[in-house]
Amino acid sequence: MSIMNSFVNDIFERIAAEASRLAHYNKRATITSREISDSRTTIATGRIGQARSQRRYQSRHQVHQFK
Repeated sequence: MSIMNSFVNDIFERIAAEASRLAHYNKRATITSREISDSRTTIATGRIGQARSQRRYQSRHQVHQFK
Protein backbone atom coordinates (compact mmCIF):
# COMPACT_ATOMS: atom_id res chain seq x y z
CA MET A 1 0.00 0.00 0.00
CA SER A 2 2.89 2.34 0.75
CA ILE A 3 4.23 1.90 -2.78
CA MET A 4 0.87 2.88 -4.32
CA ASN A 5 0.68 5.92 -2.06
CA SER A 6 4.17 7.01 -3.10
CA PHE A 7 3.33 6.50 -6.77
CA VAL A 8 0.10 8.54 -6.60
CA ASN A 9 1.83 11.33 -4.65
CA ASP A 10 4.67 11.45 -7.19
CA ILE A 11 2.30 11.69 -10.16
CA PHE A 12 0.20 14.33 -8.39
CA GLU A 13 3.29 16.44 -7.64
CA ARG A 14 4.52 16.16 -11.23
CA ILE A 15 1.16 17.23 -12.67
CA ALA A 16 0.88 20.10 -10.17
CA ALA A 17 4.40 21.33 -10.97
CA GLU A 18 3.81 21.20 -14.73
CA ALA A 19 0.43 22.95 -14.41
CA SER A 20 2.11 25.65 -12.34
CA ARG A 21 4.78 26.09 -15.02
CA LEU A 22 2.13 26.42 -17.73
CA ALA A 23 0.16 28.97 -15.72
CA HIS A 24 3.32 30.98 -15.04
CA TYR A 25 4.41 30.70 -18.68
CA ASN A 26 1.06 32.16 -19.78
CA LYS A 27 1.09 34.83 -17.06
CA ARG A 28 -1.94 33.41 -15.27
CA ALA A 29 -2.54 33.69 -11.53
CA THR A 30 -4.66 30.54 -11.30
CA ILE A 31 -4.39 26.99 -12.54
CA THR A 32 -7.44 25.96 -14.55
CA SER A 33 -8.59 22.57 -15.80
CA ARG A 34 -6.88 23.33 -19.11
CA GLU A 35 -3.45 23.56 -17.47
CA ILE A 36 -4.11 20.37 -15.52
CA SER A 37 -5.25 18.53 -18.65
CA ASP A 38 -2.24 19.71 -20.67
CA SER A 39 0.05 18.80 -17.78
CA ARG A 40 -1.40 15.31 -17.56
CA THR A 41 -0.84 14.84 -21.28
CA THR A 42 2.73 16.12 -20.98
CA ILE A 43 3.53 13.82 -18.07
CA ALA A 44 1.89 10.81 -19.75
CA THR A 45 3.71 11.27 -23.07
CA GLY A 46 7.06 12.19 -21.58
CA ARG A 47 9.38 15.04 -22.39
CA ILE A 48 8.79 14.83 -26.15
CA GLY A 49 5.19 15.82 -25.60
CA GLN A 50 6.18 18.77 -23.42
CA ALA A 51 7.36 21.00 -26.23
CA ARG A 52 4.37 20.06 -28.37
CA SER A 53 1.94 20.75 -25.53
CA GLN A 54 3.50 24.13 -24.75
CA ARG A 55 3.43 25.17 -28.41
CA ARG A 56 -0.22 24.14 -28.72
CA TYR A 57 -1.07 25.88 -25.46
CA GLN A 58 0.73 29.06 -26.52
CA SER A 59 -1.00 29.15 -29.91
CA ARG A 60 -4.41 28.84 -28.22
CA HIS A 61 -3.70 31.81 -25.98
CA GLN A 62 -2.01 34.21 -28.34
CA VAL A 63 -3.33 37.73 -28.16
CA HIS A 64 -3.77 39.28 -31.56
CA GLN A 65 -3.34 43.02 -31.73
CA PHE A 66 -5.18 44.78 -34.50
CA LYS A 67 -3.94 48.10 -35.82
